[in-house]
Amino acid sequence: MTKAETYVLYGMSEVCGNVVQQDKSTPLGSYGRQIGGVELKLVDPKTNDVITEPHVSGELWFRGPSVFQGYYNNVEMTKETLTEDGWLKSGDILYRDEAWNLFFVDRYKLLLKYRNHQVSPSEVESVIMKHPGVFQVAVTGIPDRECGDLVVACVVPKPGCSPTAQEIKDLVKESLTDSKQLRGGVIFLEDLPTTSTSKINRQKLKEMVLNLPRE
Repeated sequence: MTKAETYVLYGMSEVCGNVVQQDKSTPLGSYGRQIGGVELKLVDPKTNDVITEPHVSGELWFRGPSVFQGYYNNVEMTKETLTEDGWLKSGDILYRDEAWNLFFVDRYKLLLKYRNHQVSPSEVESVIMKHPGVFQVAVTGIPDRECGDLVVACVVPKPGCSPTAQEIKDLVKESLTDSKQLRGGVIFLEDLPTTSTSKINRQKLKEMVLNLPRE
């Protein structure tokens, strides 16, 4: 097993498998490039304009013979996901480099908006996880009439550790731009709410933070 090689694949049930995969030349952090038999493009989710420049984030769309024909008995959801000319909207925000290596940013519906800036919860979470006293973290937003979303971090400390809110805030301040700062504060929890499939329940978390003390 010491000589085993591991590669990351990107795909969806709606395309019956993967559409992007790594190879030995894939740069660190990238999912790789598209496989044969599928078309890809990055699209501005607000305007549906195709993004042609590298390092600009957009929603990943793909088209090909493996793309499904629609959701069973759900015409409305099918119309939201499939365009009339056969493009499948992934719901994922990615960007590419000059060689068309694709990099994941976040799920589009999870992106927060502070003033005119989009904030990826995953990006903020990855920074906070560098703190040695943090076991788990989930980032969400608190609605604000003027600013949109105030970024708040829900942190589960490691057993025996007591990270402070200021330490978490300082870590984010040192690593990320002004729009991604924890203006909503930090909330310490014993556990994060999860779904029946053990994923973080983002909707429940968004409701919880409105009534929990923030530091």
